[in-house]
Amino acid sequence: SPLATQASSSRAIMIRLTWWGWAMVLVYAIAGVSFVICFCCDTEEGVIGRVVEFFTDELPERIGAGVKRVFGKRVHKFVVGGLDGGWTWLCYKRNPVFQAFYLCV
Repeated sequence: SPLATQASSSRAIMIRLTWWGWAMVLVYAIAGVSFVICFCCDTEEGVIGRVVEFFTDELPERIGAGVKRVFGKRVHKFVVGGLDGGWTWLCYKRNPVFQAFYLCV
């Protein structure tokens, strides 16, 4: 019966979506906890201090060095300057994103 096959396949899709949803919730929870640990904890020693140092110091430097090695100084200067300018605009200048964040808070 095609109707029974369709019902069982729709249940299978719902189960996959449910598992996919839980996986995404887990990923977002890990990312949120990592963000809080990296940017809100003021620890310099131990494992958490090393993780914070890696994400805030070493990783951006390594990405910049990789961009410089692969694309050259000109592209590196453009990318790093653009990111610094974008970060300054986003965090220190009046802009709609900043205002929307305050409205949400």
